[in-house]
Amino acid sequence: MLGFDQASGGDEVFRGLVLARIIEPVSKADSLRVLEEAGLAGPSYATLKRRLPAYAAEAWRRRLSAACAAHAGLDPASLVLYDVSTLYFETDEGDGFREPGFSKERRLEPQITIGLLTGQDGFPLMVSAFEGNKAETMIALLPAAVPAPASSGAAAWNASDAAA
Repeated sequence: MLGFDQASGGDEVFRGLVLARIIEPVSKADSLRVLEEAGLAGPSYATLKRRLPAYAAEAWRRRLSAACAAHAGLDPASLVLYDVSTLYFETDEGDGFREPGFSKERRLEPQITIGLLTGQDGFPLMVSAFEGNKAETMIALLPAAVPAPASSGAAAWNASDAAA
């Protein structure tokens, strides 16, 4: 219905992860349990771990975003909404991505900032993650400042590319 089968090239491991998380939002390891309880054959944990880097690749994320945009019926003049939030980690040191940054709560722990792009009806179109030391004010402007390539519609907006 959303077009993920076509966007993922029929990848059964990805399909299983999506189904498991629709049934019960759990960790990737626990997703295998959820599939088993639902009577569905799931991949091995080793196969799941091997596939994860491909699912994190920019090309993969763009295909899924394009499928969401097509489902939402977006065109270049569509209204989209973008919001950012900060996630904190219980550690004292950053790692290059999780870094201390501006905190409205005055926290000192490393953090990351996530951005969610939705259609005007709230349907999620894209999720991006940014280094914790990037200012929310700059991240919030990125989707609006980056024009979508005409060939792929509004879903091709990618704030993480613009931040580089």
